[in-house]
Amino acid sequence: MIDRARAQRDKVHELAATWGKPVLFTEIGYTTRPDPAVRPWEWPDAMSHVKVDEAAQAAAYRALVGPLLDERDFAGFFVWRVYADPDDVSQEAPWGFSPRGKLAEIVLRDAFTAPWACDPWWATVPGVGARVPGIYR
Repeated sequence: MIDRARAQRDKVHELAATWGKPVLFTEIGYTTRPDPAVRPWEWPDAMSHVKVDEAAQAAAYRALVGPLLDERDFAGFFVWRVYADPDDVSQEAPWGFSPRGKLAEIVLRDAFTAPWACDPWWATVPGVGARVPGIYR
């Protein structure tokens, strides 16, 4: 997965160079099931015998986001499926896309608190970030 993410990072760089603008992913998301990076757009509703696999969801986010944090032309991403009421987990099954309360939430928290290569020099404040040591620090 990390090799594929590095290939995507290279495509982000090429696209940004072509247009002279940073790239923002308007949607990334993985379900909480085994192999969530395989056909990540598929809803598990149509699958039979879906198993919950928080570690696989977290690994998919970690593999995609890690290489992108080091890309100066990558401006960020929006996560598919974060609900307006974060405490309402009734909106989808445990194998759904939401990272809320799962291992993937820690990966995303760490990504959003880590320094990114695209951050301007004045926005990076040493020592500010997640209070708990994480993945990207």
